[in-house]
Amino acid sequence: MRASAAFALAFVTASFVAGCAPTRPGLPARNLVLVTFDGLRADQLSCYSHPLPSSLLPTDPIERAEGRAFGLDELARAGVVFADAYAPSALTLPSLATLFTGLPPVATGVLDDRSRLPLDQPTLAELARDAGFETAAFVSHPKLDLLSAVGRGFETSHWFRSDGEALGAAREWMARDFGDARPVFLWIHLSGLEPPWEAIGKSEIGRREMEPLRFLDPGYQGPVDASPGFFERVAKGELQLAPQDRAAFAQLYDGRIAAVAGRMTSFLQSAFDYNRRGAESTEFWSRTLLVLTATHGFDLGQRGSRVAAEMRDDFLRVPLILRHPDSLTGERVLRPVVELSDVLPTLVELFDLPRPRVLWGRSLLSLTDVRPAQGFVERSAVTQSAERIFSARDGRWRLVWSPYRSRMAEGDPHRELPAVALYDRSLGMPEGDVAALHPEVVERLQAQIKDWITRQAFRVPLPLESRRSPETPGG
Repeated sequence: MRASAAFALAFVTASFVAGCAPTRPGLPARNLVLVTFDGLRADQLSCYSHPLPSSLLPTDPIERAEGRAFGLDELARAGVVFADAYAPSALTLPSLATLFTGLPPVATGVLDDRSRLPLDQPTLAELARDAGFETAAFVSHPKLDLLSAVGRGFETSHWFRSDGEALGAAREWMARDFGDARPVFLWIHLSGLEPPWEAIGKSEIGRREMEPLRFLDPGYQGPVDASPGFFERVAKGELQLAPQDRAAFAQLYDGRIAAVAGRMTSFLQSAFDYNRRGAESTEFWSRTLLVLTATHGFDLGQRGSRVAAEMRDDFLRVPLILRHPDSLTGERVLRPVVELSDVLPTLVELFDLPRPRVLWGRSLLSLTDVRPAQGFVERSAVTQSAERIFSARDGRWRLVWSPYRSRMAEGDPHRELPAVALYDRSLGMPEGDVAALHPEVVERLQAQIKDWITRQAFRVPLPLESRRSPETPGG
């Protein structure tokens, strides 16, 4: 009797606890596909209200209804778009380190493109692998060894110099029959927007909408031609762009987005379109969460040099799109300020991954649900440059604070920044400093920066020691 009573009590207790535990709405995702881009500005995407169709590949209603619309805008339409998402850095590796750890660069120690993650910081791939996922990465970058820096935990990993090679290898890997084996975590990184722009062969331009020159004014005769020499002259400050030149540069960039995003679309179609692969690919896609974001934005020559670029919205505001209609059941466009550090906690909760001991980011799932948001605390996005210049931005304001400006060496270009500058983001670009008109906003954002500083466990950067020759495109 005692044993029966104890069992009954345990059953009732377990049932009560289970009944009190929060449940996720909808059907859970099983697989994860993460696509990251270098140099992809949110404000230049048509799904973020850019006037040109830079990320639009037209589809028909049948393709949408059958889940076979893989253009970037269509993925956003079927997913959740975070309208105000920010990278922690204008550099690739610091942002990737944050994405894979949920920590800001000062806490990962990856402050530049020459650093790597320390071994005691668990990565998203390690957490997924330990939870039973099959992990694979296919990344491209002509210069950076991304896998040595942040790629721990990927059982299959390959590095390439071009997007075409990376997507081709990923396509071959996805061509096999996964059946009911382990869930999959696939990471694809595309660097085709990083200058100098590599040529894209005509065979890879599957549709007219992917043509890199489609938006360029045919009557333009200026110096902007997107050649390596053009980018070199701009970087050295040897070429000052007139308004018509900047317009042409933006048109070329929009066309480049169409080509690079179109390549991604072609990969997704070949991997998940049942007309090409059979019904099993549709089942895999329906059980897959797609996360699409970027490591940083892009300088279109609108405001001169790259001095304090890491403080500017055109470098830090990035797209963040989550697509899995069966489990992300709330609003389609969300406007709270969020950060790349929020992605890992979101995936930890969604896939029930092991939770790292230290996290700065917040799970975004309460924002994506039909039920009212619970537990999500809004805050400003704070960044710190390598020169210890800070920025904080909320829905309206952007503060740049250089408290150590007086200690900078003579000739340091960052000395040209004011000690404090406040910009009203609602006015658009170009922005003017309005710190003198809103001292209360300056004080509030400075207090948030100070609080951010006190909460960080600062790390010394570890040098990146490549595990492969840069001439070897595989891992």
